[in-house]
Amino acid sequence: PYISYDENSSSGTFENGKKEGIWTDIDWKKPPKRTPYDFHEDFFSHPKNAETLREQYYKNGLRDGNCVIYANTFGKNENDYNYADDHIWYGTFGGGEVSKKNILYKNFDMEFKNDTLNGSYKEYYADGSVKTEATFANGRPDGDYRKYNKQKKLTLLIQFDKGKLNGKYITVQNDITTCYANFRNNVLVDSLIYYYSDGKPLTAIYVDNEKLKSKRSYFSNGKLKEEVIFDQASQYKLSKETISSESFITNPKRYNNL
Repeated sequence: PYISYDENSSSGTFENGKKEGIWTDIDWKKPPKRTPYDFHEDFFSHPKNAETLREQYYKNGLRDGNCVIYANTFGKNENDYNYADDHIWYGTFGGGEVSKKNILYKNFDMEFKNDTLNGSYKEYYADGSVKTEATFANGRPDGDYRKYNKQKKLTLLIQFDKGKLNGKYITVQNDITTCYANFRNNVLVDSLIYYYSDGKPLTAIYVDNEKLKSKRSYFSNGKLKEEVIFDQASQYKLSKETISSESFITNPKRYNNL
């Protein structure tokens, strides 16, 4: 087994010079300055000083299998958390124990195949409730991508097909839909509608055959404020960048680099 104690500690097994089986990696918070090395060695072996801890399975040197990343609350708002046993890291790394004030909770749980995200993907709040859930295929979102707030209410739904927007795009705030659209093969179809906080339409964009046709704006009382009809010269193809700044849409590799 291989163990290191430094600012990026690792523990695991090599076979034929390549990582194999489960590995534990820890990113530590910055240690105090001007301290003797023996203090640093103790600092870099106590879970309470960890920023994040990763448990990752490897096969032939590549990430392959389950990966769980734990994060440290550093005692912040600890009374707000109701930790589930299966969302706490109870192990040790060279010594030390996890206390309630320095608990490491499950932050991410995902599956890899051949060093690429492939399978279920979940992100959690510190209390164990789901923040994000999705499925990936060969590193790209595939199927429903959902995000939730701390009250376990849906805030975002995006439907994918092998990394392409294909289906509904919905944002929700306080149980009210704030944006609704449909995509096919990364292209907006039918309409894109934004809503006021009470559910009344704010702006609506209508398309036909991938071309912009019209735009309507509404007053908060629901009455039409303005309507613009676009001529052929001003029509253009609406793509995925039209409505969303979600980083995984423009840069899906971000999730593979977690």
